[in-house]
Amino acid sequence: MAVSEYQNLDPIPGATDNADLWYQWFIASRGVAPEHVHRLYDREAVKESIEEDLEDASKEVGPDGTLWVLFITHGAPAIDGKDVV
Repeated sequence: MAVSEYQNLDPIPGATDNADLWYQWFIASRGVAPEHVHRLYDREAVKESIEEDLEDASKEVGPDGTLWVLFITHGAPAIDGKDVV
């Protein structure tokens, strides 16, 4: 999942580009078939779509496989200006 568009903030570029690089890495370096790399961008990354993709991916990976979940986004400072950890 990659989110760079927010409802109450200006768009923050880079998250989808980062996700595309991860996609390429999974295919080229890890040997994952492209159809097994699920990607949700911006407004696609809603609760229902996330749950559906997780269910599909868990069936594809099987009981002995590894399921990677990446959430790429950008944080924002807390209202009081302090970083949130």
